[in-house]
Amino acid sequence: MMLSGFICRLLARSTTTDCPAAAKTSPTTFALYSTCKKPTRCASSTRHFGNSGSAVAASFALLAAGLTSCQERFDKLPTYSAERRLLQVVVETPAGSNRVLRYDARHNDFRPALRAGVEQRVDFLPYPANAGFIPSTRLPASKLHPLGRPQPAIVLAESQPPGTVLEVLPLALLLLDNGGEMQSVVLTVPARPSQRNLSVTSWQELVAHYPAARETLRLWYQHTGEPGEVRVVGWRGPEAAEQQIRLARN
Repeated sequence: MMLSGFICRLLARSTTTDCPAAAKTSPTTFALYSTCKKPTRCASSTRHFGNSGSAVAASFALLAAGLTSCQERFDKLPTYSAERRLLQVVVETPAGSNRVLRYDARHNDFRPALRAGVEQRVDFLPYPANAGFIPSTRLPASKLHPLGRPQPAIVLAESQPPGTVLEVLPLALLLLDNGGEMQSVVLTVPARPSQRNLSVTSWQELVAHYPAARETLRLWYQHTGEPGEVRVVGWRGPEAAEQQIRLARN
């Protein structure tokens, strides 16, 4: 706790220059500048640290060593954004990746998923969407997930790095049978039009204008595990998606 407070104060004192626009939207700087207990500034000057270069180096060594203690846990972020009250999704695995990444709450970072001790990869086409979870949700423990897990979600958008937090619109609920265990995935698109690669804001529009998208997702999910292991049970509309989110928040 003492180290965390020191690092936050260190970031806050580093400069009086506002962060550039790119920093405010970058997932890296989101973790660095937006998760301390008090607002911080971008480190563009070292004049506040005195004239000693070694002192500056030591300060940033401490920063690197203890940065995670200054970060807010991704799974504890609000389900809905504070200002616009829009659903949020934390990206784990970017679109276009064959490596499966999962959020590690203990270390507050994103690490390769393991299966029988081996790094898990999709032995098929790469992820067609950004896969992640809805923060501040929790599903019951199961055989595949003994400790439970946050509600899974995918975002139909250009590839986003792990740790990106997106405001989204829920379109539908995908139901899967994974080795006999029922699972659900909330299908979403970005709330901001500039972040969308599909011009849709509803399930009806997706089905009408991009009918192949549903079939593409079905085929991809059915090839994510061993042959015959994963089966798409069906799709439900936005009402079912919202209901699932409410259940996962309780």
